[in-house]
Amino acid sequence: MWIAGVYATSEEDRNEIEEFHRQMREDVQPTASSMHLISYSVELEQLAEEWLAHRDYRNPDTKIFPQYEGVGQIMTAQRTENLTFKDTYYYLRAQKDFYDFENDECEDYCGDYKQVSNNL
Repeated sequence: MWIAGVYATSEEDRNEIEEFHRQMREDVQPTASSMHLISYSVELEQLAEEWLAHRDYRNPDTKIFPQYEGVGQIMTAQRTENLTFKDTYYYLRAQKDFYDFENDECEDYCGDYKQVSNNL
């Protein structure tokens, strides 16, 4: 959940996030053989909002906050007031071009793409 702290997430936003993940899953290389179906999680959205309220932009320490075990976050610095989920998709899609799957290496920064694609 990337923009939970900026504005309330609408049903349209939730649908766009689901579609974003579907597109990422379809585009992962090499193709995955056993992906589970996905659906939007309001519970995960609430966890994101709770963490944003901490104003701590590091990943949560799961020894202190065990409810965040297995939960990641992607932070981007954007110079726009109207950042959309589609912008985030293109940001991650651009990182894919830097990733070499066979060697598990990045030519340039691709950590956010790796986080998303490894959890699909």
